[in-house]
Amino acid sequence: MSHRPRNPLTLLSVSTILVAVKPIRADHGAAWFLDDAAGVALEWAVRQRETARAARVVAVAAAPGSCAPSLRQALAVGADEAFVIRRPSDGDVRLTSRLLAAAAQHLGASLVACGYESMDRASGLAPAAIAAHLGWSIMARLREAELRDTRIVGLRDVGVATQQLSAVLPAVLSFTGGWIVPRFPKMGDLLRNRNRKVTEWRPDMIGASDACPPAARLIRTLPVPTRRSTTRVLGLEDGVDALLALVGNTGTADG
Repeated sequence: MSHRPRNPLTLLSVSTILVAVKPIRADHGAAWFLDDAAGVALEWAVRQRETARAARVVAVAAAPGSCAPSLRQALAVGADEAFVIRRPSDGDVRLTSRLLAAAAQHLGASLVACGYESMDRASGLAPAAIAAHLGWSIMARLREAELRDTRIVGLRDVGVATQQLSAVLPAVLSFTGGWIVPRFPKMGDLLRNRNRKVTEWRPDMIGASDACPPAARLIRTLPVPTRRSTTRVLGLEDGVDALLALVGNTGTADG
């Protein structure tokens, strides 16, 4: 598969698009595969290179283990290069986003493309967190986007209408499924990439740290007040009245 732009005379909008790839492990197995949401972002990025709006597409994953098979799937689909950043197994979205942001700076990318929500943990926080680390604009939940010189113009479905957004590069984009249909890798491309090297980075190799940031900052502690409970023994008539008053106070009585 040739990854060169079809029209070399077209002015490139960006040199490098980083696609944040989320490898998913199959249930009860060791097989890795490419997350569907990341597949949408990858498809969009490959189309930009095929139409000469970008020079290269780089797939990057931040994962605790060897997820090379899913990165090779990205190469077979059309990514030019693939890297995996080894992170601790207890890392969360804050660490992952920090590592991906460092990778974008290390590669000189001016555009990061992500899936909006991954299949295993659908928080949707990673794209915005990457943008925050980089200090870039974020365009979230896009159904389509177009590079126009130094700007990116996107469409987002807001339920009752379609919203158009625009931002100056560099920027982070997140795509929802259902509009851009990812291509299936061809068998020949899978075979050609099955032994292709996927470069592994330690965080320090891209100027980052693998230390997990603290989940919270302790300001002060206060003792928990002791709740005193008492037991009352009521007769049948008094018990019914007390029960009705209790139900009435909770607002659940039918009247």
